[in-house]
Amino acid sequence: MKKFIITGVFVAVALALIIVYNFVFSGKSGYSDVEPEYRISAEKLFEEFEVDEEASNKKYLSKIIEVEGKIIKSEISETKRILFLDTGSDIGMISCSMFDTESKISFTHNSMIKLRGKCAGFLMDVTLTDCVIIGNGK
Repeated sequence: MKKFIITGVFVAVALALIIVYNFVFSGKSGYSDVEPEYRISAEKLFEEFEVDEEASNKKYLSKIIEVEGKIIKSEISETKRILFLDTGSDIGMISCSMFDTESKISFTHNSMIKLRGKCAGFLMDVTLTDCVIIGNGK
């Protein structure tokens, strides 16, 4: 009986590991296959948060957003790349942390780009997480 329980536990753990492995390495790259709830320019998104942060949080927070704008800055850390999009404002940008598979791509400053990511809110910049490239923009 003890052998049967040990075998059952081993099988359960093995199945759990297989499920986790398939979830993590399923080949799905961020939100590229997810239909965004909103499509908006970087300028308009920042303007909405600047004018009414509370209403914008209700509208965009934790939602998948497709944003288009001009790359003005790029930073690389050990774990991810962050692209900053121009908003036409001197005080804030759109901060887009890249999904891991996108982080090794090189980007040209002042070029247009279209990204899709999850809105994480506003603190000087509007922050999008796990962004994937959708296109070059206009």
